[in-house]
Amino acid sequence: MAIRDIFFSRGNDFIRVQLAGHPGETTLMNAPDAYQSHDLVPDNIPRPKDYVAARFALHMAFYNPSWKTSSVHCPIFFAICGKDSVAPPRPTLNYAKAAPKATVKLYEQMGHFDIYLGEHFDIATGDYTERQNL
Repeated sequence: MAIRDIFFSRGNDFIRVQLAGHPGETTLMNAPDAYQSHDLVPDNIPRPKDYVAARFALHMAFYNPSWKTSSVHCPIFFAICGKDSVAPPRPTLNYAKAAPKATVKLYEQMGHFDIYLGEHFDIATGDYTERQNL
């Protein structure tokens, strides 16, 4: 799809790929909890576009923010969700170890999108605020 999008699309006529979907669907994120992202935007707020050009997937393959963690010399806070199926916790913990001034908080019971809503959001926000005030 991405190659076809690059060579045969023009202007706003591009091949769309959904950002999130269910396992087995062709989306950028199709992990078991990925579709929960649709619940993050309240009904009274206009929804942002939930798709990108298929060619974007090729860029994702060549970008990983973890490649630079060892060169981040300012304090950095890693909030890692233990049940994250979109950004699995084990690799993220390894990346965090490479950052010279890392603080790591592991939220064992949270999935990728849990941290953005309700009680989990309140817990994480408290940790972020506490870290910011150090």
